[in-house]
Amino acid sequence: MVRNSRGLTAAAVFVVAGTLSSAYAQEGRAQETQETLLQKSLKRVPPPDRGGGFHFTKHLAVVFGGIKPGQGIALGPAVSTTFTDGGYAQLKGVYSIRNFRLVQGRYDTRPFWRARSILTTRVRWQDAPDLPLYQMGIDSARGRAQYGERKTELSAALDTRVMRMVHVSAGFGLESYAISTGSVDVGEDHALAGVPLEPGLSSRPWFTHTMAGALLDTRPSGYTRSGTILDAAAGDYRDWRNGTYAFQHLEGGASQFVAVGSRGSVRVSGRAWFSHAGEGHTVPFYLMPTLGGGEALEAFNTYRFRDRDAVWVRGEYRHAVHPMIDAVGFYETGTVAPKARLLSAADTIHDTGGGIIVHTRDATLLRLDLAHGREGFGVTILFSPAGR
Repeated sequence: MVRNSRGLTAAAVFVVAGTLSSAYAQEGRAQETQETLLQKSLKRVPPPDRGGGFHFTKHLAVVFGGIKPGQGIALGPAVSTTFTDGGYAQLKGVYSIRNFRLVQGRYDTRPFWRARSILTTRVRWQDAPDLPLYQMGIDSARGRAQYGERKTELSAALDTRVMRMVHVSAGFGLESYAISTGSVDVGEDHALAGVPLEPGLSSRPWFTHTMAGALLDTRPSGYTRSGTILDAAAGDYRDWRNGTYAFQHLEGGASQFVAVGSRGSVRVSGRAWFSHAGEGHTVPFYLMPTLGGGEALEAFNTYRFRDRDAVWVRGEYRHAVHPMIDAVGFYETGTVAPKARLLSAADTIHDTGGGIIVHTRDATLLRLDLAHGREGFGVTILFSPAGR
């Protein structure tokens, strides 16, 4: 994911969208019966494997992103194989233009329990040396500091299809973090006077993380314009170094896709996050929900708003200007607070924007958005799928 508020980049997004729309209108119905060069090229793109890899050969692939929000453009090689019994293994390394790094090994068992369940295990190391640090809360100043985060993980997750459209999951992981003390870049346009003293700075905790979730997904396979997604997940972090950062978390979301005519669709989405720490404990800032960048308040910088609880809502319209390109317009709003009862519609932040989505019949390949909020414009570039 890349964000940049420069005018030239923003203009480029709309020039591309406008050019494609104009060309599509000129060609009219003739294009529906003739494959364009772009269609032929995109059809040659193989569908991604379950780890998000686009294969050049049977085992060698390239993967995009998947390190951490704020990574910038990131890609790297992957070696994977799908076994004859349905098992899957992948080893990948990803590097970003912002010097974020990831090395991960993954193994999926063959399907069992009447081919309804898969156990996924992974070993993961990631390094994010330069992450923005804002003061917590919806009224935080625009200024920021920086910190570094390194994470090592060993985890396993069981996914079971209980019905055709319903999945349940459960998992357990060992997670170790190394969080820097933070710093301030005095040469930055929006720099804080000092590093915010957020809980978890300059710490090296290690956790056991237990989680469970459920998913309802009625969408047809591939790139679709209709269907419903409902999901919920809960988890427990247990801090085994000194117990300070033990807490529980709960989140849930819903998305509804409605087709409009033969080329359009509307998507309405919402999501909420909640955290709870008992007496004598606290939630580390780097595990709190955040809004900003990515697909939540795109006009704002990544990690712009952070607190223990958050809620976000988005409405989006998509229109096919080409069989494999959609033009998009959206509005979104959200807020954060230290307690759920303090989440208020009066304190929400919002933005509006538009962009384009490039996709095959099976998956989204690239999304470019331009959004505007109270702090100006933000451009988001998303590559997907990144894989798990």
